[in-house]
Amino acid sequence: SSDLFGNLVAIPHPFQVMTPNSFVAIGILERPVWWGHNDVQVVFLVSISADEDSDVGHFYQLTTKLLFDSAAIQQLLNNPTFDVIMDLLKGSDAL
Repeated sequence: SSDLFGNLVAIPHPFQVMTPNSFVAIGILERPVWWGHNDVQVVFLVSISADEDSDVGHFYQLTTKLLFDSAAIQQLLNNPTFDVIMDLLKGSDAL
């Protein structure tokens, strides 16, 4: 599947498990870059471990809601801080 979500967001990921622990790194670019078919300015680098984790489904629900929310992505671009991303994720949990 494509790692391009639209809405200035991409989520590249490995084809196989590469790390013993799950984690996400977020890159927020000063200017968009061309990502094959659309501009991208927010990159979520996701690595999910092979160990079963009941929170993975919840993580995908929260991030999917966030990534398709244009206003939330714009808020993150306007103030690219850890606190903002955490507030946005918590807010998407309430939806």
